[in-house]
Amino acid sequence: MTIKHLLAYGILISAFTTISAHAENAAPEQQVTVTGSASVNAVPDVIQLSFQINEKGPLLTKMKALVDQNTSRLLKDLLDRGIAEEDIQSYRLQVHPNYEYNGQRQEQKGFTLSRQINVVLRQPDQFDQVIDNALARGVTQVSNISYQLSNPEQLYQQALLAAFAQAREKATQMAEQADTKLGLATNIEELTGGQHSAPIQAEMRIQQSPSLPGQESIEATIRVTFNLNQK
Repeated sequence: MTIKHLLAYGILISAFTTISAHAENAAPEQQVTVTGSASVNAVPDVIQLSFQINEKGPLLTKMKALVDQNTSRLLKDLLDRGIAEEDIQSYRLQVHPNYEYNGQRQEQKGFTLSRQINVVLRQPDQFDQVIDNALARGVTQVSNISYQLSNPEQLYQQALLAAFAQAREKATQMAEQADTKLGLATNIEELTGGQHSAPIQAEMRIQQSPSLPGQESIEATIRVTFNLNQK
């Protein structure tokens, strides 16, 4: 290797050493970390409820025929109203013996045969008529009534965007107080997973006056880190 090559190689090493030392001595980048929270309110637009068809008596065959008949009438009415099959869930028959006490003795007195049908109403204005017709077709109990949102994920995404906007606004104000300029977001952490208030629930064994579902609030919280740049 010639002296000329050695000199060039030495200059190259010196340059890399200078760059490395400069990188090590460089001041750490200024950053600010803030949290942002937001909520989106919406009126539930879906109703979930359960129908119970019960028959009591000593003869299971006769009771089953009555339960099957009432179930068929109910299902036909629901389908005729445009409720989709996937929004109707009919469970198997359940049989429970009935007991009575005669003095200190327990005696069996027939059976209770029942079937539960769960329904999702995507048109809440059908609620009153659906209940009326269900009770007229042999339904003995209506329960587990709850109001739900049909698009919670979409609403949560809206809340996330609003939470980021709030976080950015907070960070901008802090940057101004520190006489710096807000830079790019370097890290975004989601602190919630689509939390929302519990749905309003009620139970009814006989028909009641209509109730208002109120609103549900879907909340989102994030943590964001921004760079701070010199003005």
